[in-house]
Amino acid sequence: GSLLGCSRREMRAKLPEIIEFSEIGNFIDMEVKHYSSGMYTRLAFAVATAVDPEILITDEVLAVGDESFQRKCMDRIYRFRQLGKTIIFVSHALDTVRALCDQAVWLDHGTPRAAGNAGEVIDAYLADVNRREQEKALGQSSAAEEGVGNRHGTREVGITRVELLDSAGQERLIFQTHAPLTVRIHYHARQRIARPVFGMAIHHENGVWVYGPNTHFDNVDIPEVHGEGYVDFIIPQLPLLAGRYLISAAVHDQSELHAYDVHDRRFRMIVQSDDVRDRYGMFSIPHRWEWSPAAERRQLALTPKQ
Repeated sequence: GSLLGCSRREMRAKLPEIIEFSEIGNFIDMEVKHYSSGMYTRLAFAVATAVDPEILITDEVLAVGDESFQRKCMDRIYRFRQLGKTIIFVSHALDTVRALCDQAVWLDHGTPRAAGNAGEVIDAYLADVNRREQEKALGQSSAAEEGVGNRHGTREVGITRVELLDSAGQERLIFQTHAPLTVRIHYHARQRIARPVFGMAIHHENGVWVYGPNTHFDNVDIPEVHGEGYVDFIIPQLPLLAGRYLISAAVHDQSELHAYDVHDRRFRMIVQSDDVRDRYGMFSIPHRWEWSPAAERRQLALTPKQ
């Protein structure tokens, strides 16, 4: 308490609040050296905020604890912000920094790379990350990797290759939101197969099934396949927001009950959103906002007709 400018009596009075907030009441009498890093951070944040400081410095405090504890921390930080106190918030949680902070400094191995408006600094950081990711991905494709996803089917029709192509027909790993994307599914049919159904799927890396069209759903009739060929699934404007996705490709019989060849989540795709303002969710949906003040509506209602 003396390090924080509080007397022993003041700290004793605040102790119940600190214990309740930190949620480590069962271990409060344990020596701190035996605490886990999460327990230590919980207690440190509870103590620092209980003494009502003029300047609050937090370092990755939201990286510990469950969802409930993180929400309590954010509620307390926002309360401090509303009271006009100074907060130095060290974090890799970009959305939280964007929402909480007015100013930001981007540190790269201890060296300042940018400083200023929080949103502008975060955008500069993300642009740099995207640039480095693009450089690293040069020459890479969405080719299936060993140990990624699974494959099954009887192979009367086999999928021999899947390409992700840009507007110029070039194979890529990284695509921008709203850019064209063509998923080209190459196949080889060892015998004549009547009315096969080709399909693809997009999964987010977190496991969410984002989309799953096929030629049957879209009334695309393929009378017969024999030998080699390919089927294109064309997206004029990719609506996905930034993230890492897994692509599946499949070919079934007309009933869709018999699988000739299924490549389940075997192909990678990275989406970047450099020129898109949407930040939350998985989709950038065309939209517009309209605003009509209540006073304006009342005025229109009261205006007599001519």
